[in-house]
Amino acid sequence: MYNPEKQYNNHREKTSEFKEGLKQLEEYLKLMSEDLNKQGIPVNEDCRMNMDGFRDNYANGKIEKDKEYVEELERRFKLANFYNHGKIIHENEIEFKGKEMEMLTTAIFHKNLSTDYIVVRTSEYDDYVNKVDNIILSKKTGSAICAFDDIAPRDEYTYKEKERKTLNRNSSNGAKIKYGIRLDNKEKIILSSMDNIPIFYLALGPKALKRGIKEFNNNQEEKKLFEIFISEINLQIKKIEFTYKNLDPELKNRFNDFKKTIESM
Repeated sequence: MYNPEKQYNNHREKTSEFKEGLKQLEEYLKLMSEDLNKQGIPVNEDCRMNMDGFRDNYANGKIEKDKEYVEELERRFKLANFYNHGKIIHENEIEFKGKEMEMLTTAIFHKNLSTDYIVVRTSEYDDYVNKVDNIILSKKTGSAICAFDDIAPRDEYTYKEKERKTLNRNSSNGAKIKYGIRLDNKEKIILSSMDNIPIFYLALGPKALKRGIKEFNNNQEEKKLFEIFISEINLQIKKIEFTYKNLDPELKNRFNDFKKTIESM
């Protein structure tokens, strides 16, 4: 028999669990950001590259212009997504899910790779303009081994379209990043632009994304989620190898380095 009170209580309990998981995720990223800043990597509290830290790299108001451009792109993004298949949706819904996905991806990969790699979210500029959400930097080589484009797809078309675009990007020199990092031969952080980076997309449906956040700090669930991401990347690696035989040499070297990393897992 339908019991509205029980249904309401169950919904409230699940919402409470999600909010608690999101709070823990935000706190974890804040601790991550404190550590990254100590290493000389300028990031905000949510582990996103802070464009203001690049004042010595880009002078004459270039950073301000980039910020203004990002604001304009955000405005266009919200307008373009205000309608979804003819139905009005909350203007921040897609943006919020994308942000949640980026936060979760960053935390999961940091927990599993931080011994040998630096994991960080890209700046808002690189997110909107260069379509890159995360960077993974090898502490051994000092350069980026890959980048991620994170999505929380609403339908199969979105997923397939992202797959097609990502394969094409890897065929034409991979991803580039304006506000990036590298290590010199003394393992000192250098702020610089980056290019020829292998890029992969990571996708979770809305239910899986909510579960991942709700179960944050549950080691067993985090391991499952990490394994899902690695399996997805493995499939993309096979498609890239099958489809493109003549990758850019620098891109290919980084691609092979990341492939070895994945195989070791």
